[in-house]
Amino acid sequence: MPANKAMIDGLKKQTQDAGLIAAITALMGVQKEFLQAGLDEMKAKYGSIDAFIEKGLGVTKEERANLKAMYLE
Repeated sequence: MPANKAMIDGLKKQTQDAGLIAAITALMGVQKEFLQAGLDEMKAKYGSIDAFIEKGLGVTKEERANLKAMYLE
């Protein structure tokens, strides 16, 4: 069972507050529309995701190469 589902199931055992359960579920979830809105904003403000990473986040090309080496082995 995925961790988020287990946590929500545990919350449901502790409370019957449907609003609280819905809010926590939304906070723990991922919605395609929200991700797309973030990507669209990065592209609108910086021109590309690569430019956002470099200019917006301040991650250098060397740092990106190091991160790729670490996480994409």
